[in-house]
Amino acid sequence: MSVQKLESQIDARKEQPAIFMFPVAFLALALLSAGTFEFIPSWIMRDLVDLPHLWHIAELGALAAILLAGTTLGLITRPKQKVLLAQFFVISTVILAVGIVPFDVRGAVLLPIGALFVALYPARRELLRFAPNGSISKPLLILTLAIAVCLDPIIQREITWQINGANDPHAQFLH
Repeated sequence: MSVQKLESQIDARKEQPAIFMFPVAFLALALLSAGTFEFIPSWIMRDLVDLPHLWHIAELGALAAILLAGTTLGLITRPKQKVLLAQFFVISTVILAVGIVPFDVRGAVLLPIGALFVALYPARRELLRFAPNGSISKPLLILTLAIAVCLDPIIQREITWQINGANDPHAQFLH
C-alpha cells in the first residue's frame, strides 16, 4: 500500500467525527427546542388551556429535551468512544417511532432521523456489537425490574386508554 493512500485513509478517518459532529449538534438543538416548544408556554407562562395537560407536556418535553437531546449532546465529542450512548439513541428512536406511529403518523419522522444518525456515525459496525464492557450492576438491575413491575399495570391501562379513546383529548394528543 502506498504512503499517499494510507495518509488519505487516515485523513478520512479524522474527518468522520467532524462530519458526524455538526449534524448531531443540529439534531441536539432541534430536539432541545422541540422539547421546550410546549413546555415554556405551559409551565412558565401558565397557559390556562394547557393546565389539565401539564404532566403530559412535561413528560414529552423531558423525553425530547433531556433524554434525546442530552444523549446527542453527549455524542458531539469523541463519539467513537461512546458506542453505548449511540446505541441508546438509535434504539430510543426506533422504540418511540413504533410507539407513536399507530396513533400519529408524524412519529415516523423518528425513523429517518435514526437512520441518518446510523449513516453518519463514525463507527457504524460498533453499533451492532452488544457485548458489555464491564459487569452488570446488580442493584441497578433489581431497582429497574422493581420499577418495571410497578409501572406495568399503569402502562397496560394507558395503552388500552390510548387505543380505545379516539375521541378523548388526552388520547388525541398522545397523553
